[in-house]
Amino acid sequence: GPQTCVKCSPNCLRCNTPGLAQCTQCQPATPVFHKANLAITEGSCWAIAGNNNGCQSGFYSTGANECVACHSSCLTCVGPDEPDCLTCRSWSPYFH
Repeated sequence: GPQTCVKCSPNCLRCNTPGLAQCTQCQPATPVFHKANLAITEGSCWAIAGNNNGCQSGFYSTGANECVACHSSCLTCVGPDEPDCLTCRSWSPYFH
């Protein structure tokens, strides 16, 4: 059938499907790319702000305007694994 075109989120330069969390490339004004996880390339784009290189809570910076999701038990972290937590999510019963 015929292809239909749908606009990406305003933060995305390119996307696979419409929506904030489906960018594959970011706009210059919102250059920080948040990978959903290491296996999925789709993500969301944000402006550089805050003290985590622009990464939102639950993500850590890998440099070059890229953020990767923390382990599911971490609220903030320095890497992808549970021992990399800086702070835990409220439901997490322990802190490393």
